[in-house]
Amino acid sequence: FSIVMNVPDPAGWPPLDREPDSRTIVYTGTVANRYGLDDLIHAVDIASADIPTLALRIVGDGEDVDNLRTLVDRLGLEDRVDFVGRVPYAEIRAHLDGAWLGANVPKPDDLGELSFSNKVVEWVSIGLPVLAARTTTMLRYFPEGTLLYTTGGDQQAIADSLVAIDRMDEREMERHIEASKQSLEAIAWPVQRERLLAVVGDDGSS
Repeated sequence: FSIVMNVPDPAGWPPLDREPDSRTIVYTGTVANRYGLDDLIHAVDIASADIPTLALRIVGDGEDVDNLRTLVDRLGLEDRVDFVGRVPYAEIRAHLDGAWLGANVPKPDDLGELSFSNKVVEWVSIGLPVLAARTTTMLRYFPEGTLLYTTGGDQQAIADSLVAIDRMDEREMERHIEASKQSLEAIAWPVQRERLLAVVGDDGSS
């Protein structure tokens, strides 16, 4: 058996010009309950008392959009949560400008525990820090000290993580960014491309 990971190739995406004072979280992808966006919205509500400029930008569409809009209205977060909607892949990079963190906090079920987020690969590749739920699969490829880990499904824990990250100094944030990039090198598309070509080129004679 040979395994080729389905990782994205964000070639041509320029590195993120980070704004240290930004507190805008971004999520890009399918808007479904399993990805824990309701937990993230509740966490934004909780943490906003400590982070006055905290905001969330959701880029994508899906079955849970209406439920999330209702939740945002009920919590009075209309000025903090922006629903961008579905955009072409080529335009996703532009919606990451001005971001503080990318967020990947799926629900803590069997699927969430095993899934691997290609969005995390995109974010890490351009130097965007990532808040991620601590799962077996993510830790397999991004060990502790790389991504900024939290507990999926726990709104208070996610909020506490946001406050802790807000209090990090820039040097510590840069260490996480660089450590994440180093972990990504082992699984990035150039590695997978060579593996794929080797599999396709193997005539079975060896």
